[in-house]
This record gives sequence, C-alpha cells and structure tokens, in this order.
Amino acid sequence: MGLTDTYTLEGRAIHTDADGIDHGPCIFCGTPLVHVNDGGDGWILGAVTAAGTVDYFFYCNSYCAPLAGADAELHIQIDTPEKDRILFRCGCSPDYVESVGSCCHECRASRDDLVPVPQ
Repeated sequence: MGLTDTYTLEGRAIHTDADGIDHGPCIFCGTPLVHVNDGGDGWILGAVTAAGTVDYFFYCNSYCAPLAGADAELHIQIDTPEKDRILFRCGCSPDYVESVGSCCHECRASRDDLVPVPQ
C-alpha cells in the first residue's frame, strides 16, 4: 500500500461558508469537519492537486479510520522520518506547514528536500 492509498483529495477541498467558517471532510475518513480554532475537530493541510494548483484540506485531530484497507494509525507516524510520512511538515514558513503528496504545497520542495522544521 502506497502513501496515497490511505486518503483521497477528490471532492474534499475546504470551502468557506457565509459566516467565514471553513468546512470540509477529512481526507482519511470523510467525516465532516470544522477547524479546531472554530470549535471543530479538524486540522488543515495543503496539497498540490493533479491540476498543479494548491488547495487546502482537513484531517481529523484525533484517531480516525482511514480509507478501506489502510493501517488505522498510519497517518500519525510519529517515529517515521518526515519525508516518509503521509502527512509531512516543511519548515519553509514560520513554524511549519503540513502537506500530503509529492511535495510541500508552500515552497514545492520535494519530500527529499524539505526545509527542516524549527525545534
């Protein structure tokens, strides 16, 4: 099972309602989410889409069941090198940004060339 077999971006981009609240389903389990800063259970990450544009998505801030057949803890991967994680961090902006896919959505660095995250 590859890194992209555990989630889907198709139809799961974040949208903003009339009140300015971001909504969207988890890329792993599909649960409808709102950002934790707005009282919800979702964290935001970015991805370069198949069309080459950047879009933003949610994932659950606690345990969720990934797509069928995937390891339930796979998206957490605490002891895995950053470049090999499903959700990976790049230190190209203050603090860091989280992405999925083949490169950082912010600076477009490949997984092998990520900017180290400040400690």
